[in-house]
Amino acid sequence: MNLKNFYIFKTWILWRWVVNNFSLSDIFINNFKKIVNKLDYKLTANEQKFIFDIEELVFAIWRPLKELPVKFDLVKNEQINFMQSKVNWHILIAKNDKENPEFFGLLNMYYSKKNIYLTDDKQIIKHIIPIHKISNFESKSYGTTLFWDNQKYLVRGHNKMLTYIILNRIINNNTNILNKYPNIIGNFELFYKFLKKFN
Repeated sequence: MNLKNFYIFKTWILWRWVVNNFSLSDIFINNFKKIVNKLDYKLTANEQKFIFDIEELVFAIWRPLKELPVKFDLVKNEQINFMQSKVNWHILIAKNDKENPEFFGLLNMYYSKKNIYLTDDKQIIKHIIPIHKISNFESKSYGTTLFWDNQKYLVRGHNKMLTYIILNRIINNNTNILNKYPNIIGNFELFYKFLKKFN
């Protein structure tokens, strides 16, 4: 077996293990790193991003809610618990049986249990989304879709699933994401590419 084929074989072993053992948990992260070391496998940049994204999601799911300081005014007894920076927002406009994205803004998102504040880099508020006005939200491989004031939006951050995880935590108080959505791993872009390559 030449070196190229041996590398492909190790890649296949690693990702078959991911398929069979995936969970949004510290156990998965630690075991992933152990098998990488055991295989003497060098992660690609995309694979490094995959495990970093998992670490970020696990942190968002399980960390205690803490107050984050902000420059803008909040309503009484409100506190910001999560923040995402440089998130792409698109309005999804239905036309000819298709949803066409129209750019809405590159915005920072500050989450409380009452509102989501969309701001610029100087924390100047551009939009306020009351949590109770979000009627639905879904995780997709390309980001998170949400309905706000009868309009559908596509939200895409650096970690495409982070918005979805935070919304689950804020709106549903849900930390048991995988039991509710067992196929959530399919929404990771790298996992989709792996299945396309090896199946």
